[in-house]
Order: sequence, then structure tokens, then C-alpha cells
Amino acid sequence: MKLAFCLFNYFPYGGLQRDFLRIANLAAKHGHQIDVYTMSWQGERPNFLTIHLIPVKSLSNHQRCLSFIKALQIKLQSTHYDKIVGFNKMPGLDIYYAADGCFVTKPQYYWNLFKYLTRRYYVFKNLEKTVFTPQSKTKILLLSETEMCKYQAVYKPPKERLYLLPPGITKACIPPPNVNEIRTQIRSSLNISNEEFLLITIASSFHTKGIDRVIKSLKALPQVLQNKAKLMIVGQDNPKPYLKLATSIAEKILFLGARDDIPNLLFAADLLLHFARIDNTGTVILEALIAGTPVIATDICGYAPYINIAKAGIIIPSFKQLTANQALVKALNPNTIKEWHYHALAYS
Repeated sequence: MKLAFCLFNYFPYGGLQRDFLRIANLAAKHGHQIDVYTMSWQGERPNFLTIHLIPVKSLSNHQRCLSFIKALQIKLQSTHYDKIVGFNKMPGLDIYYAADGCFVTKPQYYWNLFKYLTRRYYVFKNLEKTVFTPQSKTKILLLSETEMCKYQAVYKPPKERLYLLPPGITKACIPPPNVNEIRTQIRSSLNISNEEFLLITIASSFHTKGIDRVIKSLKALPQVLQNKAKLMIVGQDNPKPYLKLATSIAEKILFLGARDDIPNLLFAADLLLHFARIDNTGTVILEALIAGTPVIATDICGYAPYINIAKAGIIIPSFKQLTANQALVKALNPNTIKEWHYHALAYS
């Protein structure tokens, strides 16, 4: 089949973008022809994709998205496609892959009622409505039962259009036979001793994924534990505000930027901290558990329940900083880390 894959922007380390590329790769291996339409593309261009850039100019993100959609619809009308697949919400899709959660129920819009009056809010609300309204014919691939329930409550789409997918995890996170060698090599390259606790947090949006919360928990540790702990922050975002927040413990924090060796970093780490404010799934939670790395995460993440199923960490309900601080103190015990590690491996 000839397929059109549509997304606003591509960059290598976003969760939505990683899912898009994995699905596109799988479709290409099954012999399908894939044309990609996007406003921008960062990183390598796989040879199994034909990439069509539709650059648009506007001062606001929501206006850029609207301009892109308008230009995209003209492009799609001039070429026949068997299916049009979207990875962002937009009209005219045959299939929508719901990597993002329900927009109108995102917590920040309950915190600040003024945002209900903004143009941005109404643009993205209406784009979401074009996909999920009962009148739409778009088939929807969902990643989280929690988000599916939210969409059903708000828009009431017919059940026959909804498909709940099982988690998709890269096999690279399965520990290889030489995992101990990889762990030693990574920790040595970062000057981390075997006696230290190496924490990791992974995010392409530091605020959304709660990097500030993680740093505050590290700062709040009792001195005896803080002396033995270091934190890797992995992801593509501006570190300056967080460097300022971490001034008093700067030597404890390693900003590693975007990395291609996430599984190896998980093998080296003792604990993943994922204090997200919003996360449709939290794929990194499952990746960590499969790698044998225990997890502390907020309950807002779609995949958080797997932490309890695996008995390999702590879920923080209705996030409070003090609760997160206490959870980290509880976790930083060699026997606890060891027990959770074995539970994670058994679950994976």
C-alpha cells in the first residue's frame, strides 16, 4: 500500500517520534511505500522514507500547526494514498496513533482557567475534536487504557473505532550476556564507583517530565545518602534553569544531553526517577523495568501500574514533593535496590 504518515515535527529523541519511526520501519519491511509529511526534520533521513517538508512561518506554534494542516491537505489531494496516518491530531486522517494524551483533560488547563480563553487552547481542542468526535471516521490506536477512558468521557467516540495497543518496547533494553561489562564500562566513564547510587532521569521536555522535581528530591536527601548519590539527566532540552536549581549540588548531577545508548545507561543505573507532570504512557518506565532498573514514577503515567505489577519500585500518587523525597530515601538502600532489580528482571 501507499501510505502517508503525517506529523508536525520530527526530532530523534521524542517519544512520539520514536514510535513513528519504529512503525514506519515496520511498515516498510512489509513492503509498503511511505511518504512522510512534516514541518521539520532533524537527524538522519532513513532511506525507506520519502520525506516531504512543508515549512511554514508563524510566531505561534498553534498557528504554524494550522498553516501546516492547510498546506498538507492540498498536497494530499494531489496524490492518491491508500491510508493517511497521523501522529498528531488533525482532520482527514484514516488512522490516528494516539501518542499524546487527551488535550482538554491535561492538568495544566485545570490549574489556570485563563488558558481556556486563549487561541492556542481552542485550536488544539478543535483539532482533537476532529479526530475523536462521533461523526469522525478516523480509527484510533491508543496506548493507555487511562487515556482511552478520558477520550471516551469527553468525546464519546464509537468503541469500534478504538484500538488499545499493547506496549511496544525495544529489544535493546533486554540485558545481554555482557550486561555487567557494559555496566562497569559506563559507570567507569562517568567516574561512578560501585559504592555510589547512580540515578537516571530521561526526558525530551524537562519541565513536563519533572526534572525540577527530581533535582529537589536529590537536594533533600540526608547528607549521608546525598554523598553516595549521583544523577544522570538524559535528554534534549535547555539545562540552564536546572543548573541554577542544582547549584548547591552541581557536582552530583551529570547533564548528558541526547544519547543513542539509552539501554546501556539503564543497565548502568541503579534507579530511574520519572516524576512526570504529564505522560500518556511513560515508555521509559517499561524500558527500565525490562533492563532490570527499578523505578520511582508519578501515577499520572499510563504505564506506572507496571511498577507495582513487577514489584520493582514506587508509584507516587497525586504528586507531592515531600512524598517523592521520602520515596527516594526509602529506595536508596542497597538491599532494596537489589531486591527490586531481581524483581524487574523476573518480570521482564
